[in-house]
Amino acid sequence: MRTWDIHGIEAAIMPQDESPHDQIETTLRELTREGALSDARYCEVWTNTRRRRGLGPLRILHELIEKGIAPEEASSVVVPDDPAWTEAAIRLRWHRFGQVVPGAWPDKVKQMKFLQVRGYSPEQIRSALTAR
Repeated sequence: MRTWDIHGIEAAIMPQDESPHDQIETTLRELTREGALSDARYCEVWTNTRRRRGLGPLRILHELIEKGIAPEEASSVVVPDDPAWTEAAIRLRWHRFGQVVPGAWPDKVKQMKFLQVRGYSPEQIRSALTAR
């Protein structure tokens, strides 16, 4: 079963449906009130899916906000300071580059860029590069 956020449903329905917009908005509010539609649940599912793909908290937060999720809602689910993100960065680096700590500057830059593009913070990247 697919989990939807309110903005995703609006984007999917509004252009295709000839129903009055106020009727659709009323229905979406009802679904939210009943718990059938939840941005918080959507954030959790999205975060877990993207985390399993090796993405970091900064990128996931950016994606959620781009999708129309309120920054406060996204930040309540994705906590960048959580130590689990540092562990994820370490595991990802080990998986991609092995457990040897990079010695040469070009190797460090390559690994730093790899983690940065995936959305890890500078502190998490520093920890991942020094972890054995």
